[in-house]
Amino acid sequence: MSNALLALWIMLIGADRIDLAGGRAPFLLTPFLALTPVVIASELVRHHRERRPVRASPGALGYALAAGALVCLAFASVFVAQEMRVAGTRAALLAVDVAGTFAVAVLCADRPNAVRVMAAGVIASLVVFAAFDVLEALCWIGRLPETLNFGPVSIALSGLQNVGPLPRLAGPVADANRAGFVLIVYAAIVAAGARHVWVRRAALVVIVSFLLLTVSRSALLGASTALVVTLLTTRTRVALAPLAAATAALVLVAGLSLAAPRVAARVSAAVASPVTQRLSTTEGSARGHLALIERGLGEATESVSRAAIGLGYGNSYLVLQDVFPGNRYGNFHSLYVTMFAEAGVAALVLTLVLVFTPAAAGGPWRAVIAGAIVFNIFYQTTTEPAFWFVLAAAWLTMPRRAPRRT
Repeated sequence: MSNALLALWIMLIGADRIDLAGGRAPFLLTPFLALTPVVIASELVRHHRERRPVRASPGALGYALAAGALVCLAFASVFVAQEMRVAGTRAALLAVDVAGTFAVAVLCADRPNAVRVMAAGVIASLVVFAAFDVLEALCWIGRLPETLNFGPVSIALSGLQNVGPLPRLAGPVADANRAGFVLIVYAAIVAAGARHVWVRRAALVVIVSFLLLTVSRSALLGASTALVVTLLTTRTRVALAPLAAATAALVLVAGLSLAAPRVAARVSAAVASPVTQRLSTTEGSARGHLALIERGLGEATESVSRAAIGLGYGNSYLVLQDVFPGNRYGNFHSLYVTMFAEAGVAALVLTLVLVFTPAAAGGPWRAVIAGAIVFNIFYQTTTEPAFWFVLAAAWLTMPRRAPRRT
């Protein structure tokens, strides 16, 4: 039962299109919020039955201190926020995300099969992603309503981001960029925990396909960074056959462009399509991201008191109404800039400590953390439980220095 609950928990960790309360609760009751206490209780029972005490490693203590201090700063900024109720609610959500994922990571640290169980949950989640992508596409063309109800549970299909006339399919995640990050985490879990080689390869192909459907620049940058770090830090041999095939393809494309200029013209027309423009750094939203980051730095350094305590956690949308009119979720689209602007310079320093320490120290989650660092330059995962879970897991599995012998 504990295995099944852990697999179900990782399968639905990012599924915030699902509201288990159907809108009747004062907040969105996601599967993560509902399952986390159950998984914690299940793991405590397992520890009791197996007579294994819960041990906290030095990495766990370091993470608890740094993350706890960050949460405290978020709550401290509530008292200077213009909208204290919004700031308090969002700081409470941050505390739940940090504490819940940390508790699960600590309780599962003694499991020899933890990654294998989570890999099974990831493989099951791919079916969920496929089902949601189909439902969202049908909703996009008007064949399904924006909300589906199954008893007390409601599923939101609306609010899709788009690239020209095409939707950015995000599976059960409400935001396409965050869906891309969840898929990066899923790829790392499958690569480390899938039992059979063919299952691992097939799952990775499906994950990459879903990642491309999100059309997320931030996710592609994060995935590329994670892949490069993996290749640099592991003794992975690059197969000659795929390398030769890629080289031959490049030579073929170059030859066709010289021998058949009409083909080259068609290719250039395809490059000008909305999808490829979305992936360009000169596209409008890319310039908008840079403007938001510049705006956030200006807001953060407006005064000494603003730099010290921030404008209030979760209150960025109030100073961005000219950019996101009527939107209560507007932000500076950068984890580091948003933390600096909303909770002060100390929160920024703690955020940098939390993400760069496991990236520098190493461990099995190093590549994912490196991808998260790059991803969060132009986006933010403060409300994504998968981010806090891999961060806690990375701190717990940092290699220890061997004691010196005299």
